[in-house]
Amino acid sequence: MPVYVMGSDSSQNPLSLGSVESGLSFHWSLSKAGVLEIKPRHAQVGVSVSPSHSFSVLVRARAPGRTSLKVCVQLQQIDTSNTSLSDHLTDEIQILVFEEMQLTAGSSESILMSPLSQYLLRSNKDSVCPVHYTFSRCVSGAGLVTIDNEGVLKTGPDTGLAVLEVYAMDICGINQTLLISVEVSTAWFVRILTVSSVNSDSDRALPAFPLGWSIRIRALYYDNMGRQFQSHNIQTLVTANRDDLVQLIVDKDSRSFLVQTASPGLTVLRVQGDTTNPFLSDYTPLFVMPAIPEPTGCLRSGDVICFSSPITDQQGQRGRWDVSSSEILQMNSETGVAFAKNSGTVVVYYRLEGGQQTFKEVTVEPASIPVFIPPADRLLINWPEASEYTVRVDLNTSAANTAQCSLDQWEVIEKKLHPEAELLCSLHFGAPYPEMRILQAIFNATPFYNSATAQYSCRISVQPQSDSILHLLSTRSLSIHLSACLRTQLAPAALLSLPQTPHSFQSSLQLPYVPAFHCPVTKIKLSSQQPEAEITVFGTTDMLSTLRSIQPYISWIRYRLLQAFPCTQTFLHKSTLYW
Repeated sequence: MPVYVMGSDSSQNPLSLGSVESGLSFHWSLSKAGVLEIKPRHAQVGVSVSPSHSFSVLVRARAPGRTSLKVCVQLQQIDTSNTSLSDHLTDEIQILVFEEMQLTAGSSESILMSPLSQYLLRSNKDSVCPVHYTFSRCVSGAGLVTIDNEGVLKTGPDTGLAVLEVYAMDICGINQTLLISVEVSTAWFVRILTVSSVNSDSDRALPAFPLGWSIRIRALYYDNMGRQFQSHNIQTLVTANRDDLVQLIVDKDSRSFLVQTASPGLTVLRVQGDTTNPFLSDYTPLFVMPAIPEPTGCLRSGDVICFSSPITDQQGQRGRWDVSSSEILQMNSETGVAFAKNSGTVVVYYRLEGGQQTFKEVTVEPASIPVFIPPADRLLINWPEASEYTVRVDLNTSAANTAQCSLDQWEVIEKKLHPEAELLCSLHFGAPYPEMRILQAIFNATPFYNSATAQYSCRISVQPQSDSILHLLSTRSLSIHLSACLRTQLAPAALLSLPQTPHSFQSSLQLPYVPAFHCPVTKIKLSSQQPEAEITVFGTTDMLSTLRSIQPYISWIRYRLLQAFPCTQTFLHKSTLYW
């Protein structure tokens, strides 16, 4: 409503105040915020009014309550010689905001009921002040509808129209009256209304209801004018043509139903209001599909898979993931990234806040026997500065299951899931006990998982060694075997025996190992007085046969390959170098 400033009499109205250009400024305030809102004039069209022109404003009621509206009128230019003149004038009024009486359910103008039914009339004044109900005497239809002091409307067997008067006296002294027409009529048709909504992360509607979704439906009845009944006594029946796909649960009032989807497929629901009248029925299709996509590739133990679903709650928030068995799938509940640990069938759940969920049954195939693929252009060597020797372990895993992973899911795979922790890599050495202990300390096999290719591998690194150990191993022709498998491919007893028993694994590979040669001499001095020097290089036949010089100023004039220790197959290479 508008509020404006007046003078001491009616002649000093806003017309005269508005002629005082730049003489006064008007400032408005409220004693209690939230009850009223002060809005400048012309704000709805984007025009701002200065304080010198704000002698008129609008106030909008925001909530019930009492507040004080105050205006302060200030003089913009004050005559300092006149000390008796005040620099401002104030005034305030009390404004009471009351709540308009309304029905809490249905329309405040009309109520449509069927014969022999009842309806509880409720308004927003029931708990605030006394409310009285009576029927107007001037309208025909007296006795058609009755009402008690609690607001319960009851209809008889006849049809017709009556006018109900609802009277309330508020605590502020304001009387409010509602005139409501109550019409008693017969139902002409029924409609199935789906109450449960399905929200997705895109603007497109889903092609079907999610598998596992709880769908709440209501049966709404209408008269011959298309008006909905607020109350009726019709016993509603609901049936489905495929009771193997859905489960029907009837509420106590028999007006709403809960449809629990159990299997994918098409179900037709029928709602019937009168068994003797087949036309008082409605039919609706319920098409149910999994809302969690099928894995792209074959899912087997050792695979990493990214589950996804387009479903969100009403606020656009995503749900959480869960599985029926964590022994089969190791699931990250926030992103839907899972690691297949064991074979079997598991149910993947996607749950939203509020209780709604969808699910999908997933089968994990048994793990494949590991197949080793060593590098074709490298040999394993115990040289400390050698780069890692990588052997790919093919478990028949598929990269297709991670092709659609989001950035958040990739981060979880690399930082939290750690699939490589499920791969066991072990080295086994064919050597006498002293050498075997040395080799176990030198070589270290570490599992690795490449998230881009979904491939596993064992990386063999060489630890630093003393000169004596290098000399000892340089002439030893030893065998090294690599064994690898998933943890779930081992029996519990076999886990305790690692890494001493290679036959406990399902697969192993003999690595192409060649010991590094060893030269005890680390420095020689050649000159014109001593142009010749002899060095001894220790190594195996295969290693020494490929020995070459890479120093351009030194040439190998002659060399001899001697079998110095036949019992140990130790070879040494004696060469003469010339300057």
